[in-house]
Amino acid sequence: MGVTLKDIANICGVSPGTVDRALNNRPGISTKTKKKILKVAVELNYQPDHRARSLARGKTMTIGVILFDLHNRSFAQMANAIEAKSRELGYFVDLALSDKDPDKEKKLIGRMINRKVDGLILFSVNFGESFDEKQRVDHRRFYVYYTASFFAGRVWLGCV
Repeated sequence: MGVTLKDIANICGVSPGTVDRALNNRPGISTKTKKKILKVAVELNYQPDHRARSLARGKTMTIGVILFDLHNRSFAQMANAIEAKSRELGYFVDLALSDKDPDKEKKLIGRMINRKVDGLILFSVNFGESFDEKQRVDHRRFYVYYTASFFAGRVWLGCV
């Protein structure tokens, strides 16, 4: 296990809350104490615990992406562009492939929900009003939820 806020707090003789304020550049801490905490954090190679941060902030900073496959060059390029933009915005991408299997896709959607992704980009093999309505009802908490289905040369987009 890595270095924790409590470890840094003990070394610096301050509370974990003070360490949190220093590491997250929040007010309420003297410049001298902040410099000391940041120096110790660097020396100990402190890395934030993303699980703890997710719980505290209510966000995982993760975007789920479900694609048919990566054999199609267009999907590979889209996955690359999505990952690059997400990284630029501070998000991690959790990528899954449905292999054009409607049942597998539904399971993957559930997996993404269980992993608490902040949003989902879905290139769906499922379509129709009943599927759309189920997604709207089951997954209301998503900030952005896109589906795109490619059938008979048409692209259908929906957003919740």
